Amino acid sequence: MGAGNVGRLYGEEWVKRGHEVAFSYVRDVGRLESFVGLLGARAYVLEVEDVAAFSDVVIFAPPFEQIEHAAALLGPVSGKVVVDTTNPFNPERTGLVDLGTSTASEKVAELFRDALVVKALHNVSVEQAASAMRETPVVVFIAGDDNRAKDTVAGLIADAGLVPFDTGDLSTAVLSEAPGPLFMNEYNESAVAAAVATARG
Repeated sequence: MGAGNVGRLYGEEWVKRGHEVAFSYVRDVGRLESFVGLLGARAYVLEVEDVAAFSDVVIFAPPFEQIEHAAALLGPVSGKVVVDTTNPFNPERTGLVDLGTSTASEKVAELFRDALVVKALHNVSVEQAASAMRETPVVVFIAGDDNRAKDTVAGLIADAGLVPFDTGDLSTAVLSEAPGPLFMNEYNESAVAAAVATARG
């Protein structure tokens, strides 16, 4: 849900790897349909309220200021895997929203209490990820409270040509989402464990 840069990059890769992917976007539907039309028979455009019913995994990728509105538009997500890709940037993208002691992942989890929320696809930029898919894979961090849900997301990350690394339960997303110490830093598979240990302090 949300077919901006994040949704398009990963969605296109998953279609190439044989997954069925539904894209949903509430603003420029015509532009989205043109993009999806190039991807072939495994790609679809759906209304937002139909995304959850279609999906085993919902990629939740709206701008942070729109998370409540976007969550309200979705149909029931009970038991679904919801991947939170958000970082708490302000609407102008000039800084971060003051969340106090909370994290973006905790805010999203509050909106999807009946879902299996996994934090992922958030710690590297679209440009970094796209380059890594073509060249040397980099680490994408995963955090969540359900191991089976994390295994599912890890498989999708690997299918996109990147390297999943599980930091632990959802609270550990604080390490890799903005402004955490692992955010926007590129790690390869050999160096990531040491970097995570350092971030934990």
